[in-house]
Amino acid sequence: MKKLNDSQKEKVKEILADKLVFNPSIDEIKDNSNLFNDFGADSLDAIEIVMEIEKQFNCYIDDALIEKVETVNDLYIALENSL
Repeated sequence: MKKLNDSQKEKVKEILADKLVFNPSIDEIKDNSNLFNDFGADSLDAIEIVMEIEKQFNCYIDDALIEKVETVNDLYIALENSL
Protein backbone atom coordinates (compact mmCIF):
# COMPACT_ATOMS: atom_id res chain seq x y z
CA MET A 1 0.00 0.00 0.00
CA LYS A 2 1.37 3.35 -1.05
CA LYS A 3 0.81 6.31 1.30
CA LEU A 4 -0.67 9.47 -0.18
CA ASN A 5 1.56 12.52 -0.15
CA ASP A 6 0.32 15.97 0.87
CA SER A 7 -0.29 16.98 -2.74
CA GLN A 8 -2.47 13.92 -3.35
CA LYS A 9 -4.44 14.54 -0.15
CA GLU A 10 -4.97 18.15 -1.22
CA LYS A 11 -6.30 16.93 -4.58
CA VAL A 12 -8.79 14.66 -2.79
CA LYS A 13 -9.94 17.62 -0.69
CA GLU A 14 -10.34 19.72 -3.86
CA ILE A 15 -12.57 17.01 -5.34
CA LEU A 16 -14.61 16.89 -2.12
CA ALA A 17 -14.98 20.68 -2.03
CA ASP A 18 -16.25 20.58 -5.61
CA LYS A 19 -18.62 17.61 -5.28
CA LEU A 20 -20.12 17.99 -1.80
CA VAL A 21 -23.55 19.61 -1.57
CA PHE A 22 -22.52 22.03 1.21
CA ASN A 23 -19.57 23.27 -0.90
CA PRO A 24 -17.14 23.41 2.03
CA SER A 25 -13.84 25.20 1.61
CA ILE A 26 -10.73 23.04 1.52
CA ASP A 27 -9.81 24.43 4.96
CA GLU A 28 -13.10 23.11 6.38
CA ILE A 29 -12.37 19.57 5.19
CA LYS A 30 -10.39 17.77 7.89
CA ASP A 31 -9.02 14.23 7.77
CA ASN A 32 -11.52 13.15 10.44
CA SER A 33 -14.51 14.93 8.84
CA ASN A 34 -17.46 12.61 8.30
CA LEU A 35 -18.71 12.97 4.73
CA PHE A 36 -22.29 12.12 5.68
CA ASN A 37 -22.74 13.76 9.09
CA ASP A 38 -20.53 16.84 8.60
CA PHE A 39 -21.22 17.60 4.93
CA GLY A 40 -24.62 16.03 4.23
CA ALA A 41 -23.34 13.63 1.57
CA ASP A 42 -25.56 10.77 0.50
CA SER A 43 -24.78 7.54 -1.32
CA LEU A 44 -25.08 9.20 -4.74
CA ASP A 45 -22.61 11.91 -3.67
CA ALA A 46 -20.22 9.20 -2.49
CA ILE A 47 -20.40 7.46 -5.86
CA GLU A 48 -19.76 10.71 -7.74
CA ILE A 49 -16.81 11.52 -5.46
CA VAL A 50 -15.27 8.08 -5.93
CA MET A 51 -15.75 8.23 -9.70
CA GLU A 52 -13.97 11.59 -9.85
CA ILE A 53 -11.13 10.33 -7.64
CA GLU A 54 -10.75 7.26 -9.88
CA LYS A 55 -10.63 9.53 -12.92
CA GLN A 56 -8.13 11.99 -11.42
CA PHE A 57 -5.82 9.30 -10.00
CA ASN A 58 -6.30 6.82 -12.87
CA CYS A 59 -7.22 3.96 -10.56
CA TYR A 60 -10.12 1.70 -9.57
CA ILE A 61 -11.43 1.69 -6.00
CA ASP A 62 -13.03 -1.63 -5.11
CA ASP A 63 -16.69 -1.50 -4.06
CA ALA A 64 -15.86 -3.27 -0.78
CA LEU A 65 -13.52 -0.39 0.11
CA ILE A 66 -16.08 2.23 -0.90
CA GLU A 67 -18.67 0.72 1.46
CA LYS A 68 -16.33 1.38 4.41
CA VAL A 69 -15.81 5.06 3.60
CA GLU A 70 -17.30 7.46 6.12
CA THR A 71 -14.53 9.96 6.79
CA VAL A 72 -12.01 11.77 4.63
CA ASN A 73 -9.31 9.56 6.15
CA ASP A 74 -11.28 6.45 5.10
CA LEU A 75 -11.28 7.86 1.58
CA TYR A 76 -7.50 8.28 1.71
CA ILE A 77 -7.13 4.66 2.83
CA ALA A 78 -9.39 3.37 0.04
CA LEU A 79 -7.36 5.34 -2.49
CA GLU A 80 -4.04 4.17 -1.03
CA ASN A 81 -5.22 0.55 -1.38
CA SER A 82 -6.08 1.23 -5.03
CA LEU A 83 -2.86 2.84 -6.23
